[in-house]
Amino acid sequence: MVKAILFDMDGVLIDSHDVWIDLFNLTLRNFNKEEISEDEFNKNAWAQDIGLVAKKYFKDIPLKDIVDFYFANFMKFKEKIKLIPNVEELLKALKERQIKIVLVSNTYHDLQRKMLESVGLLKYFYFTVGADDVENGKPAPDMIIYACKKLKIEPKETILVGDTIYDKQSAEAAGCGFIGYKLGDVEDLIEIKEKV
Repeated sequence: MVKAILFDMDGVLIDSHDVWIDLFNLTLRNFNKEEISEDEFNKNAWAQDIGLVAKKYFKDIPLKDIVDFYFANFMKFKEKIKLIPNVEELLKALKERQIKIVLVSNTYHDLQRKMLESVGLLKYFYFTVGADDVENGKPAPDMIIYACKKLKIEPKETILVGDTIYDKQSAEAAGCGFIGYKLGDVEDLIEIKEKV
């Protein structure tokens, strides 16, 4: 029996892709690094743990400095955050069925809460888990295991809804179910509702 649904955030609940590209290049400029193309961003940075990305692009910069800059500047681009169609309807339906909904995103904890709040979704979540709450972000299973311990349930009693290979690998490593979600696909939403 499914007792909780774990959601990724970017590409599943909200479309913030353009925000992250702009912010990433702003951060590169700030630390006197060369900007990268959208293709390179998608291949080497999108949806990945900032700790891993920092090792590739900010080798001589302390991670805390990068994260602090992200926090200070992310909301400058908040008007580019778009709510995925039908997502709020789905979250409301799950909450009405008393299914616990938890966010597990590689975005850091405080920032993900600000993002969800900016589009009116934070109220649906039992709690949220960011990469800074655990030792390793996705594709490691740490966030799922952390969430399950907090919920006092087993990973096999949960489903992770995600849109990247990192989500799928994380779910497999943790031993929880997985639904691959394609941006705005209504059929996927129906599948989620039928699983619980």
